[in-house]
Amino acid sequence: DAQNKTAADIAMHRRLVRVKRLLDQEIQKRGAGGAEEEQDEEAEKPRLRQWAFKSPVRYSVEDSKKIIEARYKRPYQPLTPKQQEKQQQEQEQQKEQRRQ
Repeated sequence: DAQNKTAADIAMHRRLVRVKRLLDQEIQKRGAGGAEEEQDEEAEKPRLRQWAFKSPVRYSVEDSKKIIEARYKRPYQPLTPKQQEKQQQEQEQQKEQRRQ
């Protein structure tokens, strides 16, 4: 568990360093601009939004369970082996239907 925690800490640190570097680059870019800065903001928004989608947030298993519980308003239950088999059969049937 301690190793997982340090791995998560390292990953978070790397992410923070990357974000800081991007911010520094933005600040340097805008250092020269004065009056045109506001128009630059507007042009920047769509690009920033795209960038936000490219970096997916990864949740820990516990967080994922909490999110599932909050979304479906019932405790998280992993699939039983029978349910897994049923799900696999359904997926195979769907594949067959797509082939036809």
